[in-house]
Amino acid sequence: MDKKNQQTTKILSVVLGAAMLIAVFGTSGLMTATIQPAQAQKESAREGLDTADERVHENTGPVSDQDVRFHEGLCQGGHSTTVLDSLGGYDILTEPGNSESSDRENSESSDR
Repeated sequence: MDKKNQQTTKILSVVLGAAMLIAVFGTSGLMTATIQPAQAQKESAREGLDTADERVHENTGPVSDQDVRFHEGLCQGGHSTTVLDSLGGYDILTEPGNSESSDRENSESSDR
């Protein structure tokens, strides 16, 4: 191979190497940019559920029938709140529709 071809080969190798580095680092940057907004949305949604949970507690009291149903519904959708997680998560709840409040309501309606 003559000198001119060797120089051309070296230049092409450097250019291809640089392009590969740009592709690798550029792609990881795009992935990070995509992941961060998704994480922010998840945190924002969690804050919204925590706020709703606080309002239920303020309006009906903690561990009210409405509070239990609120958490049962969240769990059916695969969601939770910070307070529920700190108390043990889904495991502390009855199966949706099987809470004592639901049992009372069902027996009252059948008595009518």
